[in-house]
Amino acid sequence: MDKDLSCGEDVEDLSEFITDDIGYRNTQVFWDLVRCPIPTRACNKSVKTSIRAALGELGLYTCVGITAYGGSMNHSKDDLRNAGIFHEPQGELVADLILYARTWGKPRNLMVIPKPDQDSELHRVLKC
Repeated sequence: MDKDLSCGEDVEDLSEFITDDIGYRNTQVFWDLVRCPIPTRACNKSVKTSIRAALGELGLYTCVGITAYGGSMNHSKDDLRNAGIFHEPQGELVADLILYARTWGKPRNLMVIPKPDQDSELHRVLKC
């Protein structure tokens, strides 16, 4: 029996995009550090491990990169890079997300880590 995870919202059926190879497509993570910051006491390597574990639980096994956007941080850029997280302090998450989705010919998976804001440009783009 399938669980209804829609929370009462009108949810588009995307099942036509789910194929047998979805777990082995490249997955890129886009992370909004302004609205969803790294906890002060968190170890950067454990953050990366947690993100990859969450992807694995979703059946997505090929994470090619994690890019964190914006904000001042309690962690140094070098610490993030050493943990395998690329930081774009002045980057445009929405623009990069669109560029990534349109540039690559092969089907890919995108994971976006935002704090939900129904009125944001990011929310509008993700619904497209």
